Amino acid sequence: MNKEFDDILSEKLKQLPVYPSADKLWNKIEAELDADDTILKYLPELPDYHPSAQVWEFIDTNLQVIQRRVIRRRFLYLAASILLLFTIPWLLQQKSGVVVESEFVLSDDKNTPEGFGSEAENPIEMFESLCKAGAPVCKSEVFKEKIRFYLELEEELRHLEEVIDQIGSSPEIIHSVIRIENLKSDTFQELIMLVHS
Repeated sequence: MNKEFDDILSEKLKQLPVYPSADKLWNKIEAELDADDTILKYLPELPDYHPSAQVWEFIDTNLQVIQRRVIRRRFLYLAASILLLFTIPWLLQQKSGVVVESEFVLSDDKNTPEGFGSEAENPIEMFESLCKAGAPVCKSEVFKEKIRFYLELEEELRHLEEVIDQIGSSPEIIHSVIRIENLKSDTFQELIMLVHS
C-alpha cells in the first residue's frame, strides 16, 4: 500500500506547475540564513562605548519605577478579582427574591366575547370561542401555530413552577420564568393582532 501511495505521490508531484524564481530571491534567502554568522563576523569591529555612571543610575531608577508599577497593577488585579469573587454571589442572592407577576389588561371593547371578563378564565378560551363562532382567522396556519406555541409556553411554565415547588428557586430558573412570561405575552399580543387584522 505504501508503494501505491508513493507512486501516486510522485505522479502528482510531476503534475504540479513549476514557477521560475526571481533572480535575487535565492540571494535574499541565503543572506537571511547567514545573518547570524555575519553579525558574529562584524561584532569585534563595532566600537565599544562605556556610558557614564549617571546613565546607568537613570536606567536603574526607571526600571525600579516600572517594576513598582507592575507590582501595583498586579495588586489591583488581584484586589479586583477578590472583590468580584465575593460580590457576585451576594448579588445573585439578592436577585433570588424576584417575584414574577403577569397581568392581562382587558379592554372595554364591545367586540369582546361574553364571559371573558371573569378572572378565572384562560385567555386562550377567548380565541377558542372566536373559532367556534367561525372567525376566518382560525383557519390560518400562522394563527394555529401561535396557539400551539402559547400552549407549549404555558406547559413549560407549569413545569417550572413544579420544579420551584420541589427544589426551590434559583436565578437561572427565575430568568427562565421571566423569559417564558415575556414570550407568552408577545405571542398573546401577536394572536390579538391576527384577530384584529
